[in-house]
Order: sequence, then C-alpha cells, then structure tokens
Amino acid sequence: MIPANQRLNCLAFNEYIANFTNRQAQATGWVWGGTDRLFRVPAVQQQQVIRNLTINGINRGATESTVNTAFLSFLHALSDLCPQPAQRLWTTERKKLVADFGTPQRERKFVAYTDGQLEDATTGRILALVECKRSWRDNHSPKVDMQEVAEIVAWIKNFPAVAGAADSRVLLSKDGTELYICVFGYDDG
Repeated sequence: MIPANQRLNCLAFNEYIANFTNRQAQATGWVWGGTDRLFRVPAVQQQQVIRNLTINGINRGATESTVNTAFLSFLHALSDLCPQPAQRLWTTERKKLVADFGTPQRERKFVAYTDGQLEDATTGRILALVECKRSWRDNHSPKVDMQEVAEIVAWIKNFPAVAGAADSRVLLSKDGTELYICVFGYDDG
C-alpha cells in the first residue's frame, strides 16, 4: 500500500493546493491555473464558495449546496488518486438516519439527515459521513456540533459495528472554506 504522502505528492494535487493558496487571497477574477483536469471542477467550485463568502469585503455566505457540491467534487478527485474498491462511492444523496431508543411503553427516537457520505454501493452501508455548512464553524457552533453528534449516533444505530469489534466512524465537515476531519472511536464498554 502506498502511503498517503506519496499519493498526495502528485502534480494534480500539488497544483490544486498551490492554486488554492492563491485563491484564498483572490476573491474575483480567478482562473484555474492547473495543467491537470482532475482537480479542475473542485477548484472552480471552491472558488465560487470563496467568492460568495467575501464579496467587496462583506461576508454574505455561500449556500450550503454550493459548499457541499465543491466538497464532494474534491473528495471524488482525491479518491481518484488512490485505487478504491469499485463499490465505494461518494454521494450527495441525503440519507435519513433514525436513532430509535424507544421501548414498548414509550416512543423515543430522532431523525438525522446527512449532506452526503461515502457508502458501499452494494450493501448501502455508510463508511464516512459528510456535513456541510455555508459559512465558518464559529458562525453556527455549538448547534452544528450537536447536529454532527446526532448524525453519528443515528449512523451507529442504523449501521452497528461488527459484534465484538471496536469501531470507529469518520465525519468530514466543510464549513465555508474550513475543513474538519473527525474520527470517533468507541467499543461495547
């Protein structure tokens, strides 16, 4: 298996990162400067997110769908750098996850919706969650923190770990131009 740092040392990803740095300071008039097509769409979409966050110095915010589309395009391109099993798929399809803690005497449940996920296309099992917000995390915390925890709990209830094995869950969050990768671990204890 090739380590991540070797995979990410390719020309396509390095051009994306170099151009990303330039785009952060350039709100308008930016054109994709990379020679590789792999990251072209994510770069153009990310530029739209940046442009919508700061126009004339005013933070007007991007739409959540713009952030979500740019992020999932980036994840698709990143996945293309590494061989993936054919059945793994990043999807923008919103999944409804129900966490049911009810008893015969009392109904107790909540519903959480994902913004996207990495899933096994053959089994429908979710392998990683995606949560996006239109602006920076400071603008909507702690509500988004509670929402993400609810999504993780509902995910665990819908797709429990294999019996007796420790489990971990990955949540990828994109808040405007900020990216968070959270790995949650738990066991039966």
